[in-house]
Amino acid sequence: MFMRPYRSDDYESCVEVIDSSVKTYCFADHGNDEKTIVAWCEAANKGLDTLEYGVVVWTILNGVVGVGALEGNKITLNYVADHFTGVGISTRMLDSLEHYIKLRHYDEVLLISTVAARHMYRKRGYTEVGAPMQGNGVSWNFPMAKKLV
Repeated sequence: MFMRPYRSDDYESCVEVIDSSVKTYCFADHGNDEKTIVAWCEAANKGLDTLEYGVVVWTILNGVVGVGALEGNKITLNYVADHFTGVGISTRMLDSLEHYIKLRHYDEVLLISTVAARHMYRKRGYTEVGAPMQGNGVSWNFPMAKKLV
């Protein structure tokens, strides 16, 4: 797996990764509510070309299998293609994003978790740092943080 900066010609591949991940793995969040899925995907996909610190992609054989993004010390995107989950890609993505945040001299990582991802983030040392917030449609978001050592 190779990590590189996002390029505008990655847009369609990244949209596919985000959309498939949301539809397949975030059922606990959206309950298959079509309005929620559409709003969620549109919000995430909009961020591809607008984030201040940019987006990185993870590729295998030139195909995009993961999409991540940072703004300061906040992870704003973290999606893995549905057919590549369970093989350590998300772990490697988080390792890379956390490392990059540390290189920028932050001592804490912030993110907003979904119901579906919260357990994974907890296993990686993240804790909830605020009250749940209404997400897109029927979904809920959970502010989380992790101290970097």
